[in-house]
Amino acid sequence: MSRVVFVVVCLHVLTLFVSGSTNLMYILKREKHQVQPSCIAEELERYKAVGWVYPLNNSHTEELAKPKTKYLPNIQNDYNCKFSPSDKCNIRWALRNWQIDDSSSKTKEFLGDSRWEDLPTIFLSKKVKDFEKRFSVEVAHKNGFSVRSSGPVEVFLCSGWNPRNYPCYYFHISKFEIYFSKIHSLDNNTNYTTSPNYIKNYKSFSKIICEDEWRNFEVSVNKDGKVVLVDNNLNRVVIEHNDDTDPITPMYLLMRSENLSAWKVSENQFMFTKTAQTSRMGPQLNTPFKDLCVSLFVGTCSNCEMTFFYMNGINRNILKHIGPTNGTWIETKLKQENMPLSKFNLFVETKFINSNEATEGWWAYDDVRICHENEVKVTYLYLTPEIEDNQGAVDNISCQLINKPSWRPIKLEYDEIKGFPVIKVEQNDTSIKLSWNQEDPDGLVTYFLLYQGTDDCNPDISNSIRLRSAGFLSSRHSEFTITNLVPKTKYNITISTVLHRIDKSLVIETLESEEPFSEELPIKTHIRPTNTTVTVTWEKPTCNAQKGRLIYTLIISSPMYNIKEVIEYSTSNTHVFTNLRPFTVYTIQIWAARNARMLNIENTRNMLQFKFKTLSGVAAAIENAEIYAMGSNTAYLRYELPRNVTGIPSDIQISRCKLQAFSKCRSDVSKIQRCPLWEGKFCARIDKLIYNATYKFSLSLKNSNSEVFGTEVNVTNSTLERVPAPPENVTYKTNCSIDTDSCNLTFRWRYPYFSNGTIDAFYIILENAEVASNEEPIIDIYKVSNETLPSTYTYQIQNITYDTKYKLLLQSANTKHRSNFTIVEFQTEDIIKYLIQKPKLLVNNETSLVFKLPTLNRKLNNYKVTVVIQDFNKSIPIRSDISDKNIVRRLCHPFGATWLSQIVEVVDNKTTNLTIKTSDEKHTLNPNTQYCITFAIRNQYNGKEREVVYYEKLKTPAATTMISPITDAPILNETTKPTPETASTNNYNHLYPLLLIFVLVPIGFLLYRCIRKRKANQNRQEQLEKENCYEVLPFEDRDSFSNRTYDQLIRK
Repeated sequence: MSRVVFVVVCLHVLTLFVSGSTNLMYILKREKHQVQPSCIAEELERYKAVGWVYPLNNSHTEELAKPKTKYLPNIQNDYNCKFSPSDKCNIRWALRNWQIDDSSSKTKEFLGDSRWEDLPTIFLSKKVKDFEKRFSVEVAHKNGFSVRSSGPVEVFLCSGWNPRNYPCYYFHISKFEIYFSKIHSLDNNTNYTTSPNYIKNYKSFSKIICEDEWRNFEVSVNKDGKVVLVDNNLNRVVIEHNDDTDPITPMYLLMRSENLSAWKVSENQFMFTKTAQTSRMGPQLNTPFKDLCVSLFVGTCSNCEMTFFYMNGINRNILKHIGPTNGTWIETKLKQENMPLSKFNLFVETKFINSNEATEGWWAYDDVRICHENEVKVTYLYLTPEIEDNQGAVDNISCQLINKPSWRPIKLEYDEIKGFPVIKVEQNDTSIKLSWNQEDPDGLVTYFLLYQGTDDCNPDISNSIRLRSAGFLSSRHSEFTITNLVPKTKYNITISTVLHRIDKSLVIETLESEEPFSEELPIKTHIRPTNTTVTVTWEKPTCNAQKGRLIYTLIISSPMYNIKEVIEYSTSNTHVFTNLRPFTVYTIQIWAARNARMLNIENTRNMLQFKFKTLSGVAAAIENAEIYAMGSNTAYLRYELPRNVTGIPSDIQISRCKLQAFSKCRSDVSKIQRCPLWEGKFCARIDKLIYNATYKFSLSLKNSNSEVFGTEVNVTNSTLERVPAPPENVTYKTNCSIDTDSCNLTFRWRYPYFSNGTIDAFYIILENAEVASNEEPIIDIYKVSNETLPSTYTYQIQNITYDTKYKLLLQSANTKHRSNFTIVEFQTEDIIKYLIQKPKLLVNNETSLVFKLPTLNRKLNNYKVTVVIQDFNKSIPIRSDISDKNIVRRLCHPFGATWLSQIVEVVDNKTTNLTIKTSDEKHTLNPNTQYCITFAIRNQYNGKEREVVYYEKLKTPAATTMISPITDAPILNETTKPTPETASTNNYNHLYPLLLIFVLVPIGFLLYRCIRKRKANQNRQEQLEKENCYEVLPFEDRDSFSNRTYDQLIRK
């Protein structure tokens, strides 16, 4: 059962002090035969000096208790160095222009930080030989010391090793007074605390020294004989004396006390330089964590600064910049998260802030160690058996902050706590839960846990996911849950608490993950097929990537042939499948899981699928082999590849054997070649045959990656020159030009599918098919290269006559025979359709229309234009007084008011305009009326008379009128005046209508201008929207009226 003793009255007040400004906790753990005191300083006081206070027994002169400082987590690293005289690390830290300071004034100054705890404790009493312990001092150096005593103590600054033989400055320090004297030699019979034996004294209302507090002082003597004693706890000069007569130059600091007293004299070595430079900082650092943390004390002069950094390749990564500290020490940390390197060197750059004011620099660092950002410092006190058995002495043990002796820690006392309790472990693939029986029911004691993954495969923490899985946790409960761990990884776990001096160490391995990770799957799979087998192998996951066991099931299948083979529950990474079909596509599925049970669970397995094709086997026989042409010395063969291939055909072997002869057969091997003549066919040519002989040709295929030819297919024929077949699939196209008055004929034909005999050339004959023609036929020969036979042949004949019937004759030929003719008859185009003679509309107003007639060209001698006008009144039939019935048949439509406007003959090349307007009452153009105008043009071109008809559909604009607002009568640009009779009959003021007229006239004028402008824009738009339509009857329905510029050309 635990017993907790609190310094304060209630637990609530205690909690406030723990989390408040005290930041110091004293824990006393009692066991049956052992007492374990410990002290923790937190937050801002974490790195302050902590001193132990326990009763001083005059019967003992040796050290009654030994303090020991421990950081949690406790990180041991070869990089750590305190630079003390016996420290082995001093050799590793030896650097150019850097040296260990062991004699300057800085080594004697009082230290209020954690380095004070490393100073040895000296016990003095009357049982100890006087002045056995002495410390060297120098002029103008401050000498710090701490003392704890129940009675007065004496401090000597002497010029020699023994105060009885050499002059000294003497301090007598009691609980409330300090006496200062200058003695030539120590006389034990002289009382230096009575006048006139002392020079100065100092009295205090509070205790200057005592047994239950460490008190800190600094004493110094300068070269002028000024003696100063400073109480560091009060930050006050308590003794100051200028020795003007024969000042003493001290060499030693000595102490003495009648009662048992405890002393700590400041002697601290550190690394320093006086040179501005960039240099390596200590040996190579091998960090054990992914995050870098280096703790150290640094100091600089008032014009000095220093920068700590490391190099990653050519990049300089700055960790910390320290400005001037004016010679004082500060604690700092060099930190960086996710350090990219595991082994590297730290560098320090020392420089002056203002190089113009540089005199002598001073840069220093001390107590360098690898740390953790959230570390905790615990100070233990190891007691001797005498004090452990003294219950009263144990009850009076306490700790204090050296620079704040007035503070007292919160005290927690625990009984019957022995070793660390049994830890219950629960883990899965990514977390570990640790729990144990509660030792502190109030939850005031903190537990600290450090975990670090191990990696047997990769010792480099910079690229090892397991080594970088590390952390430091704290909790006031009796359990920890560590998350985000790496599966199948061993973790070194250390649990620390002030209740136990010895840490609890565990090695726990996380479980394997339920499902394999992507880097564990057989992604890099190598498939090596033959024609009947396949070897499947993959790279095993690296040691660093594997997160558990792996088991595989392989399935190979080919749905086309209903093939399936399974290998189950294999741990090997190499498998061979046999008895496969050649040149067949197979699918391989590789299922991966942690065990056989998980292979059957969909969410815990992974599948990779690959496709491959087995290599070629023996090639199948070719199909549809035939000799499509045979000459006197050459044979042309044609064949198709087999439908059921067992590979990729690459070569063909053709053996030719002369029948009825005893000569050996001859074989030729060549690459298969597609026929340019026929799609899907392959061709071969055999030369150097004997004329008038019968041959048997044997054809067989060989697949790529195969050395064996397949089944032979035989064809037989004789070497005779035969009549070739005529050309096939003749097509033609004519292209006429008005510039040259001629046409070009382009025609194509195909090589005959069964040519029978060889073809060396095609004969081409073009004849004029008109009876009266005396034109000579065109004859040409198209030579054929049997080396490259195109599928289609193209030929062009230029400068043939337009509008003429022709006959094209094509004939195949070889050296002895010609085929029948392939005859094609055609007629060239009529050149007249390239002549555009439609009149162009220039003006369209209410009562007249103006058109521009086309000019003559080099072969258009003259033409005559007949103009017929029609409206769209369907109730009126067409007049029959138009003499030319041919024109009547070609009018726009068979209804409406129709009249012959005029007939115009153009005989010269001058620009001629055609005007259509009202001629009499029957032949009038009305405003806002839709008309269709027919232009029948008869012309002479190139000695032939031709007639063309064009149509123009339009709508005349509306008449421009204005309506009087008074009389509703139409008016045009004039104002209606009231008559005298009207004025006399009205009994109202005549000024009102006059005023109204003056207002409406400008409005009417503006309205008139707007209407005219709108009509003009509409006319221009109608001209832009005109379009030509040929070979279509106009105005067949009402919807066609929307096309206002309709025209039609009819050829006779």
